[in-house]
Amino acid sequence: MPQPHKHKDIIIAWANGAQIQYWSKVNCEWKDLVDLTWYESMEYRIKPKAKVKKYLFAFSCKDAPRKFFLSTSFYKDKKDFFKRNQFAISAQRIDASMIEVDEE
Repeated sequence: MPQPHKHKDIIIAWANGAQIQYWSKVNCEWKDLVDLTWYESMEYRIKPKAKVKKYLFAFSCKDAPRKFFLSTSFYKDKKDFFKRNQFAISAQRIDASMIEVDEE
């Protein structure tokens, strides 16, 4: 029985539209695949999704303009925060709360 190709799963992922990267021994980093030749000696992977930075926000609202509250959700930026929190009248990003999540 013939052996399946060493990179069979990666080739199938590529055929289904996944972006593939290869390990460059010269640069010691992952590079986007442009040459569709699958070398047995090369190491390939599915390109990881980009990460998005999100933050908590301190904010005040219309009902209590002199009190500050802390958001319980993370947001990309002030625009994202205000879009989802129409009651807020001011907001400040908490830089120390930054997390990185997969891009949606």
